[in-house]
Amino acid sequence: MVLHTVSVSDQLADFQRFMGNQASSQNVIFFLVLGMTGAGKSTFIQHCTGRTIPVGHGLQSCTNDLAVHSFHYKGKHVHLIDTPGSDDTNHSDIETLKTIAGYLSASYANGVRINGIVYLHRISDNRLSGSGFRNLRMFKKLSSSRVWPNTTIGTTMWNAGEHAEGELRERELASDLAYFGDLLAGGAGLYRIAERGTGAEAQKRSSLNLISDLLRQVQTQPEIELEIQREMVVDGKALDDTAAGQEALGDIYRLRTQLASQIEGARQDMQDALQAQDLQSAQQLQVFKKECAKKLSKAQQQQDKLKVSLMKLHEREAQKLVARLDRMDIEHQAVLKEKERELRHMEESLQLMREQSEIDEARWRKQRLNAQELERKRRIDSETNQACKQDVAALKEEVVHEKKELGAIAKTKVAVRQNIINGVANGVTAGTTTAIAALVLGSMCVVS
Repeated sequence: MVLHTVSVSDQLADFQRFMGNQASSQNVIFFLVLGMTGAGKSTFIQHCTGRTIPVGHGLQSCTNDLAVHSFHYKGKHVHLIDTPGSDDTNHSDIETLKTIAGYLSASYANGVRINGIVYLHRISDNRLSGSGFRNLRMFKKLSSSRVWPNTTIGTTMWNAGEHAEGELRERELASDLAYFGDLLAGGAGLYRIAERGTGAEAQKRSSLNLISDLLRQVQTQPEIELEIQREMVVDGKALDDTAAGQEALGDIYRLRTQLASQIEGARQDMQDALQAQDLQSAQQLQVFKKECAKKLSKAQQQQDKLKVSLMKLHEREAQKLVARLDRMDIEHQAVLKEKERELRHMEESLQLMREQSEIDEARWRKQRLNAQELERKRRIDSETNQACKQDVAALKEEVVHEKKELGAIAKTKVAVRQNIINGVANGVTAGTTTAIAALVLGSMCVVS
């Protein structure tokens, strides 16, 4: 399967369409792709779209960001919304929730509706780990049972020759209401993505078959409203008051309770050790107590991060996005400058070649070369000139392309600023629209 690198302008166009900054036709479909880090979201999207984005050079500079990738399939312009995964060592689950909630609420407030959800799970996992179970619970709270008929669970990482083990895990997950059972009972589909080692074309067919099934699934209910969107945009709740936020707070509360208990236990053990004059044990317990206190402070910080309003989420994501766009702008400006410098040199060389050709032609005539030799020299000279002309033409196209990319980046910066105003204004009552718009406008000085 040949993969194509998507241009920045196309990335930005897809992203703006999802954020409601570009008009969409009736054939536009938005599928949200969710799952833990390592579940195969990027691979699935790559197989569906035939596109690849170099890490660190696109709008999605790393897996911590949300990105949109589109392709045409069965008369539909399908957009796959790639979300950051949970259980990422470089990104907390709270930060992941804030990123997803921020973009989904802004998009919803601007009139864009999700059509379906793809939830990916590694069937190769021996069991649903603590982090995997937390991720699944969070998904259920984020979505609500209303949207499960528009959801397909895709199981990935099937190993050749180990289907019996995978099928056993699949049955366990499907029959347990705490795992996939309630999703399937609520109308969700379950689909196996081709096993590893079957080849890129087989993987592509399998991924597209899942999309085909989901397209049929969503015909009954073409548009869905996720619980997080309704709560934040319609009900005006802060993130910590949403069902997903409460789920995250539950995990934090359990951790804080556990750490507080450990700190109290360490304190009592330290007193016993000091009374027994066991200084070594007392020192070890002091170190353990400090570590627990540090973790407790971090848990409190995570809890505080959930106390964020819709407007603050939009501001936060706008700041992050503009910062990425600024970096992309600098990179493309540098590339454009280098290509323009190279183009000037090539055009100067081409002009010198033309002048030299005229000098050579005059010299050949003076030398009274025979017709065959003269024709040979002219042909070589013409081929050299033609090759240089083609190189110049190709480089000119690259310069035009870079200017187009820079134009798209600049246009998106404006759209991001406009979107944060529209996204908030569309999600609140008319009585507070003017006040919130004024607050957001005031914050734009910070964003840029």
